[in-house]
Amino acid sequence: PDGSLVYLNAETEIKLNEDRKVVLTKGQIFVEAVSAKLNKELSTFVVETPDRVVSALGTKFAVTASGKKSSVH
Repeated sequence: PDGSLVYLNAETEIKLNEDRKVVLTKGQIFVEAVSAKLNKELSTFVVETPDRVVSALGTKFAVTASGKKSSVH
């Protein structure tokens, strides 16, 4: 609803818990998060993986989850 985009790689599994929160259980996503700094009504964009939580105020980034390990690019 806020204009943020989440691109999923093949065989990726996600859950959408609430606005601006994605739970990545397996695979890789690329996020284009709309800036919360420009719109005070928006909260930070959150990606949760098995071993970390990534928060962003408005940027582009990739997150990979494999088993119990994850990485952010």
